[in-house]
Amino acid sequence: MKAFFEKHFENPNYLYFLISLVSMLVIPPFASMITFGNLLTDFSFGMVILMACIYASKDYRDLILLAFLGICAFIMFLLYQKTHLISFFNPLFTLLFFGLVFVRLMQFIFQAKPVSNNDIFALCAGYLTLGIISTPFFYVLDMQLPNAFTLPQGADFYDLLYFSYITLTGVGYGDITPVHQIAKSIALLLGIIGQLYLAILVGIIIGKYLSQNKE
Repeated sequence: MKAFFEKHFENPNYLYFLISLVSMLVIPPFASMITFGNLLTDFSFGMVILMACIYASKDYRDLILLAFLGICAFIMFLLYQKTHLISFFNPLFTLLFFGLVFVRLMQFIFQAKPVSNNDIFALCAGYLTLGIISTPFFYVLDMQLPNAFTLPQGADFYDLLYFSYITLTGVGYGDITPVHQIAKSIALLLGIIGQLYLAILVGIIIGKYLSQNKE
């Protein structure tokens, strides 16, 4: 077990984390159509946390911190799924956990010298993680200001996650729209961050690749 983690501390493989993120986005709509679909949704979120703990931690201390935050985030997620219990801790632990994961991904991208497939996986995983990080802000706004968004009837956490990604990507279908000024401001910042991420981080990867070929 020690050798397993030390291997990933030195050379993390972000492909599995990226796959878990994509699965978390794809599974919930289909899970709602089948019996015990909620268990599948819980499993997909749990796998994201597990993959993040294994592949985003840089040492044992980091692993323990991520595991603690991840377990807390997962417990809060389960409580919301089963009882719709809403509290300040739901978005807090989600934000802390995925915020730290995003920082670790960025550290890897900036520090890595030879460009490899793993850099691309980390870049994509970081972009998807941004959408999760922004969701708690919309969640808190919806909790404190019920009319902050125009939401469809029966909307849940997944709808806010969906809104986060369509804002991040600049798609903006208009089915969910920010109404309150604070909601508009956060949505605006998220859209700008999404474009800057693609422009700056992709530029860095391309620059490293070209420099690597010249050498």
